[in-house]
Amino acid sequence: MIDNFEEHKKVLEELRVKIKTLPVNERKNAVLLFNIFNDIIKIEEESDKIRDEAFKTYSKEIEAVTTEMDLIVEGKRKVTEEEINFWKSTAEPEFVVKEEDNDSAPFLGFWKNYILNSDACKLIRPR
Repeated sequence: MIDNFEEHKKVLEELRVKIKTLPVNERKNAVLLFNIFNDIIKIEEESDKIRDEAFKTYSKEIEAVTTEMDLIVEGKRKVTEEEINFWKSTAEPEFVVKEEDNDSAPFLGFWKNYILNSDACKLIRPR
């Protein structure tokens, strides 16, 4: 988008120069259009800044979540009591985890099974 903004600013500057050459009675409308175009560019620039910040926040948060998920899948940590309680409260109130079942063993073949069971794989798998 930066290239686009630079191009817009270039057009604005050209328009500014051309406005000065217009007859006085035509300048008013040209200046109004110039100001509207200038406002649009400012809004787009601000929108891009907000979008960039949101993406940075999203990227940081998703990295933290997937890192924790990877630790569980790779067997490097146990599932916490908070995570178990979240599952119980949202999916299965009767869900019980025995301590011996929460052994932090790796999920062998997790990603292979995930991919094989994904919608994308279902599209290419013969029926």
